[in-house]
Amino acid sequence: MKCTQIIGAAVAAGSVSLAIAGGAVGTGGLLLESSFNPAEGGSMNSIGFNTQTDEVFVHFNGSASIHVYATDGTFLRTIPKPAPGGNDDDMDFASVPVDVGGVVVPAHSLLIVENDSDPPRIYAVDPSDGTVLAQQAFEGAAVGQWTGGGYSLARGTFFTSDWNRNFIQEVDASDGTILGEFPIRPAGSPAWDFFYSDLEVLDADGNLYLVSDSQTSIRAMSPTGVWGGDFQVGSLGVSGMSGIAIDDETGEAWISSQNGNVYRLSGFPPDGCVIADLAPPLGVLDLNDVGGFVSAFLSQQPIADLGEPFGIWDLGDILAFIDAFQAGCP
Repeated sequence: MKCTQIIGAAVAAGSVSLAIAGGAVGTGGLLLESSFNPAEGGSMNSIGFNTQTDEVFVHFNGSASIHVYATDGTFLRTIPKPAPGGNDDDMDFASVPVDVGGVVVPAHSLLIVENDSDPPRIYAVDPSDGTVLAQQAFEGAAVGQWTGGGYSLARGTFFTSDWNRNFIQEVDASDGTILGEFPIRPAGSPAWDFFYSDLEVLDADGNLYLVSDSQTSIRAMSPTGVWGGDFQVGSLGVSGMSGIAIDDETGEAWISSQNGNVYRLSGFPPDGCVIADLAPPLGVLDLNDVGGFVSAFLSQQPIADLGEPFGIWDLGDILAFIDAFQAGCP
């Protein structure tokens, strides 16, 4: 079964506890599992992955549509892009309902960070047909020139990539507030640059993973701007990276590129560690976590409400906990 909700994530804000080893050297254990080259287009600037349907969403530069594929590269359909054309946008999916412009949209809605419209905005879209469910505009001089973004489950906010200044901004999609920002090249980190670019937030550790077509590495940063390492994937044959989407249930990353390829990388931690890690010591799943879940389940605490229907503590929550516990911590 698929785990569809994570509450009370044990992510320490401001720290980097990367589960993929390697620091600034090597691939960090990442592996290239597969790739495909869509016949329907060429250069891509963004990508999203829907864990509910196992579908890959990509946007070809300048297209009025978003193209949807099966994981083996089989073309499935197109849906309209809210702001047709352009190449400054990104796609993401959240496993929980998200407030966009004061409207709480369902889990697994397609979330689009759109900088090709004026002013920039975040859309929530029905992934089956492209119907716009909600939107929030971001106005003012403080708004960056975004090429990517991702939703943080741990913080309930979006992080966006400002390619013009090489900054990351944290924003609130419920009301259009810019909450903060930090550079992608903090002191002590190697040179790194956004161009066609993106970032994704990994549910398992709450950290940000950055890609750019001008780089051969994936950069890791904490949600407060601490550099966590650069993971070299050029040696795996991955190049031209313009977008990243993570399947949090498997720990796989889907990469779009300016060279027309979609890459699938494995080696990121799955989200089971966050879901089931309910008691100290954090980062270890043991009998303490089982006891923590049982106690929370019997007292109907939100942290144990892991399976649909939400708000009801039943067998679905027990199965979701077992599923997450078996996924384990890296």
